[in-house]
Amino acid sequence: MIGGGGDDSLTGGDGNDVSSGGADDDLIYGNNGLDSLSGGAGTDVIYGGAGIDVVVGGAGADTAFGGLDGDSLSGGAANDVLYGNKGGDKLVGGAGGDGLYGAAGADSLSGGAGNDLIYGNTDSDTLLGGDHSDTMFGGRANDLLGGNAGADVVYGNKGVDTLSGGAGNDILYGGQGNDLIIATSGANQLHGNRGDDTLSGGTGADVFVFGGNSGNDTIVGFNSTQGDTIRLATGTTYTATTSGGNLTLTLNNGAVVTLDSITLSSLSDSWFAYI
Repeated sequence: MIGGGGDDSLTGGDGNDVSSGGADDDLIYGNNGLDSLSGGAGTDVIYGGAGIDVVVGGAGADTAFGGLDGDSLSGGAANDVLYGNKGGDKLVGGAGGDGLYGAAGADSLSGGAGNDLIYGNTDSDTLLGGDHSDTMFGGRANDLLGGNAGADVVYGNKGVDTLSGGAGNDILYGGQGNDLIIATSGANQLHGNRGDDTLSGGTGADVFVFGGNSGNDTIVGFNSTQGDTIRLATGTTYTATTSGGNLTLTLNNGAVVTLDSITLSSLSDSWFAYI
């Protein structure tokens, strides 16, 4: 089915359909079967339906919905919104400031260029930003989140997550599980939050933030000479001990911070900032 130059409504059947909206603002339903659906130019709304579908928004600010199976949805040059629905879906935003929303199933979500908003949702998802400043939220399971270039804000949420900021000055929040948080380059903020987390500094001046809800966390790669600091709440005190070549700080709020390969003799008050 191929639309024309106007605002078309195309509805597939129970077989494997190929539908293209063409120019202008189209409404396309794939229904059952393994469908290939393309919006074309214009602001399109596309529903994949049941079956493993391939949905391409094309030019224009499109909205696309996957169905009950593992679908592939991609936007285009404009600001698109993609919903995965059930199944292990693959969502690719492309250029523009896109919104990508996974659902049930282990989804792969990639924002591409533009300032994107990406949600993983219920299962173990993979979320990747692009070359701009993205905001990403993991879900309830064990997620992999990579900010890539740009000043990203990344939330692990529940589960045992792995977060990587990439290039740029990023803010990384682990969430409720035992997370691995990797700064790479740039001046980053790393928040372990709840759980026993590992926070790895990069090549820039990183800030490691700990509060009363922090667990037994470990800092790897702390380097005060390149400007790394530890941020605590005003009024927080600590007791410092050393064991096995590592420095352990026991905070008066119950949190414990271990600095890997740091000795007690090198500890300095200048490492700390209080807010």
